[in-house]
Amino acid sequence: MRANMWQIAAPAPRKSLMTGPAARGEKPTATRKQPIEPIEVNCNQVEARAKRSAGWLREVHYLAFDACTEVSDLCRPLADEIQSLRADGIRLADMRDCSIYLRGDIPLPEPIRDVRSIAKAVHGLRGALVTALAAIPPSMLPDGGKDRLAAVVRDVAHSAVPEVSEDDLDSGAWVDVLVAHVEPVSADLAAVVAAQPRGVVSALDVAVSEALSRADGRGVAQEVAMLAGRFPELRARRDKALEGRAWAAAQAQHQEQQRVERALRELRLS
Repeated sequence: MRANMWQIAAPAPRKSLMTGPAARGEKPTATRKQPIEPIEVNCNQVEARAKRSAGWLREVHYLAFDACTEVSDLCRPLADEIQSLRADGIRLADMRDCSIYLRGDIPLPEPIRDVRSIAKAVHGLRGALVTALAAIPPSMLPDGGKDRLAAVVRDVAHSAVPEVSEDDLDSGAWVDVLVAHVEPVSADLAAVVAAQPRGVVSALDVAVSEALSRADGRGVAQEVAMLAGRFPELRARRDKALEGRAWAAAQAQHQEQQRVERALRELRLS
């Protein structure tokens, strides 16, 4: 008997597309998590500076910290650059505030406004460091530390932003002024920082980092970076000022030469 040509054949067994232990009926082995390498938090001052500039404020444990050294290291390169910008008697006017012309005021010389912003930030740093030290139990402060801290707060300078003059820009003395402003808290802070256990980011570590790189963008390190970022523009303006001075000198020499030639012709001496 001939098979019905329309007879439906039995379905062919399908091959699973799955591979691996599950397809073979084996129990899957547990996936082993790779260990996460711990973040290195122990930093010297230079390493901490680099971390803060990258935004790592809560991952820094200071092995040592000297507030005077920090202010000096941040500001001294700026002072050297400013002295070179103002060499040869070159004076650049701060053109960022156009309203001075409406008021008839004389523009500030560059870059004193930026340096005064840094001075204000250093004043804020001093206050923040005093607050951080005051939060530490007196037993953890060096001998006499509480009394010294109280004396710092009583000092008239504690409520006043250090003053920076134009002469300070030429001499570079403004850096010494700012270093002196944090000097009263520097030694006790350094002693407390050095006594902290390694490998643990303390509240004091975070307070120091956040005082230098503030959330509002007005910390010492941030003000320093803003001024450093203006130097290419200021150097270009200095170069133009020097070119203008050279052109004016050449013009004056040419005019003097013409005057002499006219005088010689009039006297028939040429």
